Amino acid sequence: MNNIFEPSDSLNEVYPHLLQYDAAIRASFWIPQHFTYDGDVRDFKTNLTKPQQEIIKRCMLAIGVVENKVKTFWARIDMRMPKTEISDVGHTFAANEVIHKQTYKMLLNYLGLDKEFENIFDTPCMDGRSKYLTKYLKGISSRSNKEFTKSLILFTLLVENCSLFTQFLIISSFNKYENVMANFSTVVTATAKEENLHGQFGAELIKIIKEENPEWFDDDMEQKIRRSVRKAYKAELEVLDWIFEKGELDFMPKENIIEYLKFRFNYSLDQLGYTPEYEVDSNLLAPTKYFERVTKSSVAFDFFAEKSTEYSKTNMITDDDWGD
Repeated sequence: MNNIFEPSDSLNEVYPHLLQYDAAIRASFWIPQHFTYDGDVRDFKTNLTKPQQEIIKRCMLAIGVVENKVKTFWARIDMRMPKTEISDVGHTFAANEVIHKQTYKMLLNYLGLDKEFENIFDTPCMDGRSKYLTKYLKGISSRSNKEFTKSLILFTLLVENCSLFTQFLIISSFNKYENVMANFSTVVTATAKEENLHGQFGAELIKIIKEENPEWFDDDMEQKIRRSVRKAYKAELEVLDWIFEKGELDFMPKENIIEYLKFRFNYSLDQLGYTPEYEVDSNLLAPTKYFERVTKSSVAFDFFAEKSTEYSKTNMITDDDWGD
């Protein structure tokens, strides 16, 4: 009988289907230098109102906090699951997260937010987000495999599947509804597709663990997970309150974004075979559906085939890509 936690010295994969996640990320390979951002910076300075500028700034700072922290988790996963295929995917994901981190560092620099990022943890909601993320990142060193499994579930649920998606949605909506910030939007969409893949891989690992250790997945485990989801939801609402402190967006109001946050948490629970935690208003969710379609579409990014010239058609997301 297979045991995902036991070492395997063979080069042959025990769970070969997991390598599809390695292949998907490699097929989507890109670097931040694929794009130029001069047009986005001009949009930011001349085409956005002061409240809109503040929303973009705070979204970018919030994304930067997470991307700077998560790059180590996947690189270490084979410490707990020492299988060659899991190691391969983990290291590919870790390199992918480094690209995300470097990209958002560059974008923060373009917006002149370097100093603000250095002081970001003086903002209570950002300090709170950092603490709950750090807690789950430490799960790699859990005392037992069962405890590690809980940390893997929460990392998959709260970090990869939920923590950044409202900020991705907000930034993408500027391009979708206002036709500005095109390359910023393309970058966050690419990142969202990849984070979604990371979450799916985590869910696949959890499915294997559940098949091999069904007794771990009792009512107590589910209740612990749901309590953590509720705490994370509260923390993410505080982040949204901070992002919209200076004003909301007419084309993507906060109430729609909160509904999308609920949807993402429910989606994560569904991946684990659990019932939804939140009721979702389909009417409020409707303006966000374009982003969910893009996020879950193929990760074969044709628009990375060439380095962009400023706002080149090769690299921009078009109305056809967004859908209705």
